[in-house]
Amino acid sequence: MTTLWLATPAYSALPSCDHRTLSTSNCHLKTPASYSGRKTTVDFSFRHKKGAPMPLPTLSRSARLVVFAASSHEQGGGSSLDKHDELVVHGVSDTIVGVLGGGQLGRMLCQAASQMAIKVVTLDPLESCLASGIAYEHVVGSFDDGETVREFAKRCGVLTVEIEHVDAVTLEKLEQQGIDCQPKASTIRIIQDKYLQKVHFSQHGIPLPDFMEIDNLTSAEKAGELFGYPLMIKSKRLAYDGRGNAVAHGKEELPSVVNSKKELSVIVARARDNSVLCFPVVETIHK
Repeated sequence: MTTLWLATPAYSALPSCDHRTLSTSNCHLKTPASYSGRKTTVDFSFRHKKGAPMPLPTLSRSARLVVFAASSHEQGGGSSLDKHDELVVHGVSDTIVGVLGGGQLGRMLCQAASQMAIKVVTLDPLESCLASGIAYEHVVGSFDDGETVREFAKRCGVLTVEIEHVDAVTLEKLEQQGIDCQPKASTIRIIQDKYLQKVHFSQHGIPLPDFMEIDNLTSAEKAGELFGYPLMIKSKRLAYDGRGNAVAHGKEELPSVVNSKKELSVIVARARDNSVLCFPVVETIHK
């Protein structure tokens, strides 16, 4: 099957809200209900209203040992570390991890982080997004609004994303200011454009089916003449979880739903030292 890439999306992503209308002036910080259930106007200092208890992450035994070591060190308990060094939990420094987006991937990230006592703060336009209930802190605001993201980043030791539809230009500027963004803005730019992804893979020798870029019906018909049918047509941008994809079985046929047997996912992670870890292949089941 040949894959085509539309130059412009055929739909509007996240139609329920206009991220551009959100700003830091109407953002607020929400504490998980299981801790204090209070809400306060956000000044991105992540301090609660006076008298409200600060939430604490669930600590594993190894994390408790690290916290004890840190406490001893602060009290001059004989640690050989320099006072400016940061103790780590499972290889991650004890710092705030800021996540742009609070969807299902953000929720899973928070779940994994809580087992390692890593504090995750999420930024999402929805107050009750999936990650809000288990994040260390949740800030309501637009993750693709430059000013909101810049203010959010000021209190984060590292900034990452759980969805690629963010403002890559802002992330690029933050990197230039010394903010640790993972992945880099240059990587996100490729991820945001499905056609650029294909080109990138092709340039690095990854086997791919035939593909080409189309920008109108005429070019799509030419692709059908060149490759034959069926054709997989995909939106270049703002597509995810199968959204923006359709199959054309013939020139006169309207796009139809893909009749696939199963969806398999492969996750590959690369660390700062360029070491690579491949996770087992899993089947994605949508319910």
